[in-house]
Amino acid sequence: MIRLPISKVRFDPIENLYKVAFGLERLILHKHDKDMVAVISLDDLHLLETIKSISSDQQKIIETSAQLAAIVESSEDAIIGKTLDGIITSWNPGAERLYGYTAKEIVGRSVSILIPQNRPNEVPEILQKICQGEHVNHYETIRTRKDGKEITVSLTISPIKDAHNNIIGASTIARDITEQKKSEEELRYSREQLRALSRRLQSIQEEEREHITSELQKEFGQVLTVLKMDLAWLAKRLPVNGEFLQKKIEKMKDLLDQTILNISKISKELRPKALDDFGLITAIEWEINEFQKRTGITCNINISEDIELDSARSISVFRILQEGLNSLAKYTNHISINLYQSANLSMLVLELTDNNSNTFEQKAIITSLDLFSLQERALLLGGKAEIKQESEKLVISISIPLPKDTSFDNKNTLNSNITNKQDESQYLPVHNKRKRKTVSKILIADSHTIVREGLKQILAEIPDVIVAGEASNSKELLQKIRTNVWDVAIMDISLPDKNGLDLIKQIKLECPNLPILVLSTQAEESYALRVIKAGASGFLNKESAPDELIQAVQKVANGGQYVSETVAEKLIFDLKNDTDTPLHKNLSDREFQIFCLIASGKTTKEIAQELNLSIKTVSTYRSKLLEKMGLKNNVEIVRYAIKTNLLS
Repeated sequence: MIRLPISKVRFDPIENLYKVAFGLERLILHKHDKDMVAVISLDDLHLLETIKSISSDQQKIIETSAQLAAIVESSEDAIIGKTLDGIITSWNPGAERLYGYTAKEIVGRSVSILIPQNRPNEVPEILQKICQGEHVNHYETIRTRKDGKEITVSLTISPIKDAHNNIIGASTIARDITEQKKSEEELRYSREQLRALSRRLQSIQEEEREHITSELQKEFGQVLTVLKMDLAWLAKRLPVNGEFLQKKIEKMKDLLDQTILNISKISKELRPKALDDFGLITAIEWEINEFQKRTGITCNINISEDIELDSARSISVFRILQEGLNSLAKYTNHISINLYQSANLSMLVLELTDNNSNTFEQKAIITSLDLFSLQERALLLGGKAEIKQESEKLVISISIPLPKDTSFDNKNTLNSNITNKQDESQYLPVHNKRKRKTVSKILIADSHTIVREGLKQILAEIPDVIVAGEASNSKELLQKIRTNVWDVAIMDISLPDKNGLDLIKQIKLECPNLPILVLSTQAEESYALRVIKAGASGFLNKESAPDELIQAVQKVANGGQYVSETVAEKLIFDLKNDTDTPLHKNLSDREFQIFCLIASGKTTKEIAQELNLSIKTVSTYRSKLLEKMGLKNNVEIVRYAIKTNLLS
């Protein structure tokens, strides 16, 4: 044994290590004179000297390991170690609290004890990723506690590697998110309820607007129009010397005109009549024209003509356009409006571009624009509204999903009441072969009895004209056209049960030679142009003078067409433009798409599969594009495509 003064040895570390490496009997401490003396064997002294040489870095490693162990022990999250076979090797107090098992109960058992029976493949799939060196972050799943209760947890799983960088196991950090998911679900449900309420409120609002507009037109507009007709009729029957009465009637007519104009203005603000009569495209064009007149802001319009939407989507898109224009109106004097279908025809995209946004503080505009209403309307349709910057220009973009097939299969097709060529022929020969009569039989279609009476009163002044039939809705009109021969059909564009343009096309398909004179309370040129292009022989505003109505009826009855001078000029201008434009430029986006596929040699069936459309729909588009381009078959389509370099 060797006796050493305690002052000559590092007693503190020796004592600490001694407690671990030796028994108390191996080291004898006693007092000798004034020093504490350690009596130790020579071999133990050599061992202590070796321990004494441990580097400071190794000491730091030991200290760090102790700190990490303390963190794991004190963590609120469950921290679990397991082998690559899924055997649990470590289990901290957080895991005990989360799952209910103690370390003694679960260490050495498979982690599958925590997995619900309906998720048998989950552990193998995760361990396979770990073996490949991948990490699994914030994986939300279900786990089963010791008491059988299922909890929702978020898992972060990482591979454990040895000193040679080999993966030897996995560590899992689990956090209980049951309450969080419950709160999220409650919040989601609340949002759905609010959205449903918002959808219902918007629907009620639109229904109320439509009802008020209808009542205004029915109870006031139509009555005032008839009063104006009666005044015109009365003015013709006044004595020649009744100048005072004539002036009085003129003042009454002026007052009626102003009242009718005000009612029309209020009705348009509540709900655009063009939307119900002519569809979304015409309503948008009308709204943009009104917006330009009201604000002085220049608008560039680019709208795809082949867009077909149901009533609910149409009104929502229209309201989105209105609100978007009003938002941008505060910051710019030039807006571009683009409305088109996405490349795969699954989305309807509306883009409003502020062409002068670079002159403003971009951030200020973005934060100032109130897009909440736009976003809510888009969300209600399953879409989204966002604001972005493209080429230093501010763009409000709204995307709305379209039904799978928005083509003619989902609409009231023009030949819905004609089942075959034999059925069609029963209508065509009657009008094609009938001889001209001295008396013209007129069919009047208007939903308002008082208007029909007023028209009959005016037409009674024409010697060779007799009003032989009346209809109050589109169904009655079609039925009477199919069962009798008529010389002229005078119809209101706003008949119940059917879109006005579709009704005109239906009539012209069944009775191509029947002249149709369309009456409307609207005077916009865009209305007249669309009516004429749909096949009508004339367009007249209901507020027109009786003499003009008589002139229009006589002209269309004799095979002519009646439009105002302004509308005629516009039609000629459009016709001139059509002659200068390549034939394929007149096709809609979808028609052109199908045209290119036909030109490339694909069959109707192949095109239908590629575009996710029915074969009937593709055939309908093919017929329409052949008609528009004046081509006869697929061979001519290919020739045209080659001639115009549309095929590479």
